[in-house]
Amino acid sequence: MPEVFRKTPLKTMGDLIVRAKELENESERKLGGWGFFYYKEPEYEAAAHLFHEAANCYKAAKYWDEAAAIYIKLAECRLKTKRKHEFAANSYVHAAVCYESTQNIKKVIESLGKAAEIFEKGLETMPADHCYQNAAKRYREIAERYESKQNKEKSAEFYEKAAELFEKAQLLMSANHCNHKAAQHAAQIQHYSKAIEIYEKIASHSLNDSLL
Repeated sequence: MPEVFRKTPLKTMGDLIVRAKELENESERKLGGWGFFYYKEPEYEAAAHLFHEAANCYKAAKYWDEAAAIYIKLAECRLKTKRKHEFAANSYVHAAVCYESTQNIKKVIESLGKAAEIFEKGLETMPADHCYQNAAKRYREIAERYESKQNKEKSAEFYEKAAELFEKAQLLMSANHCNHKAAQHAAQIQHYSKAIEIYEKIASHSLNDSLL
């Protein structure tokens, strides 16, 4: 049995790092060093499994940047499989969580953005409401990160994107909450016409809801 699959206990951080590197190297060997063009789905699935185990080892050792990098490789690998959208998007979400542990907000936002984009493209493999809701959640998380950095313009932009997708998922309370946030931030940076436009949208939603 190859060394990478032995069920020996991992007692130290050093053990975890060694195992993670073994798993990472084995997964890349399966794909010919990232020659991601001529392999069949079983190879991608096998490599994805190894990447997942490698990421878990890095996380257990609290090597967050390394874990995040592996999750990104895992996402790219998953995009070559049948259930590509959900698994790939979730891998980017895991990468964002790892980057959060190192306070790398730029990388958090990049990873969440990738996840949202993949969820939006997932209509061919997932139910529409599921795609819209999960993409909306990721955009809302991006808005919150910008909000924490006092970047009101970007925060408003992503709250509005989240609201649009929550509305498509028929989650109007979440849509209105995000729209309120977007309008508030737009007004604070003197984008009054945008704020008015969003408040009118909220009022329209409330009116339509009361007529049901």
